[in-house]
Amino acid sequence: MEETYKRKLSEHIALLELEPTSKNLFIEGPEDGNIFELFLDFHSINDVQIYPIDIIDFSELDENIFSNREKVLLLSRKIYEKFDNSLNNIACVIDKDFDVLNENFNVNPYLYYTDYANLEMYLFNNKSLNKILKIGLKNFPLSSEEVIKTLTPILVDNFCLRYAREKINCSYQLIQPEKIFNYSQGGITYNQQEILNKFLVKNNCVNKLEDFKKEIEFVKDKFKELNEPRLFIHGKDFLEFFFLLIKKIKNTYSYTLKTFTRAVFLSIENDLLNSYGLFSNIELKYRKI
Repeated sequence: MEETYKRKLSEHIALLELEPTSKNLFIEGPEDGNIFELFLDFHSINDVQIYPIDIIDFSELDENIFSNREKVLLLSRKIYEKFDNSLNNIACVIDKDFDVLNENFNVNPYLYYTDYANLEMYLFNNKSLNKILKIGLKNFPLSSEEVIKTLTPILVDNFCLRYAREKINCSYQLIQPEKIFNYSQGGITYNQQEILNKFLVKNNCVNKLEDFKKEIEFVKDKFKELNEPRLFIHGKDFLEFFFLLIKKIKNTYSYTLKTFTRAVFLSIENDLLNSYGLFSNIELKYRKI
């Protein structure tokens, strides 16, 4: 199979100079594109090109760019440096991720943040989860409210650990999801301190216990202050832990993580997306006058 050609960053900037009225939406990954494509279709907006950032080759830059999020952020900066605020139809969307903790938000007219930690959090609500539980699972014994109540503390704790790892040593490996909690006789068995101890032993860094406690406590304090769990949940954790809960209780249709993830994204409610700042701003930018 012939390899898909990737334009270099400079080539893409030059293309925008030649076609300044083109409507482009740049996102972190191809899966994200499905959400935006369905949302724009819902509003009968069909002239926007949605590009996963991997279509651009950043190799000509003498910079270490480790993630797709960093690439989208860098692209927005380069566009701003070249065009100031003269392009009206360009948007670059990134996850809030840990920025809500550090209040380290970048600002330019082309950059848009998710309302919560990541795009997956637009699915972490009663209406969307109820849809997947009723249609995608059939006779599942827990309600959407119970699923959210059950998973939220575990997901927030894992977000805290992810943040601490990022601050102390990002090479440390997390505990595998299937080893974090058990479900039996209608209840969850989960111990935050036990998971932290396993993590420290696994990474041979028991001597850093106090460092991890300090960073985790920082996130917990911020969590109490903002009182919005969706700012403190990692998207991948949500999908994996939700799937594990399904497997442990009742996997009616023998989902795999991949097929379950697709089913979860099908539960998205386009009319509900309109109530969020990111999507209302995207609709406002691209709607037909």
